[in-house]
Amino acid sequence: MADYVIKVDEAVPLLNEWLRMHWQARRRYMKRLAWMIREHHKPPGKPLERCTVHVDRYSAGLPDWDGLYGGLKSILDCLVMPSKRNPHGLGFIRDDSLKVIKRLTAEPRRCSRGEGYTIVTIKGVE
Repeated sequence: MADYVIKVDEAVPLLNEWLRMHWQARRRYMKRLAWMIREHHKPPGKPLERCTVHVDRYSAGLPDWDGLYGGLKSILDCLVMPSKRNPHGLGFIRDDSLKVIKRLTAEPRRCSRGEGYTIVTIKGVE
């Protein structure tokens, strides 16, 4: 089973930020996020069929739990297989459903202001 550790050079937006984005800004952000991931990590030839995903989001302030978990939508959409509705998927995992992601965890972490980043750890399970 393949394991992936993916670093994104910024903290992914929280739920409130994501909901307040204009649809065109969301599309531009998703394209930029996919390129940030692709810049350092080559997408695999075959996606994981079952996995666990853990996200460490580093930022100056600690978010509340619903904002943190709701904000994972953008990163999960970049990890799944590309489709017509989701052209920015990179194919690390088959889907973001409960059948594929057996456990999704997230942890807020502190860092200096302006130095936020996100680390996503994907572990394949049998």
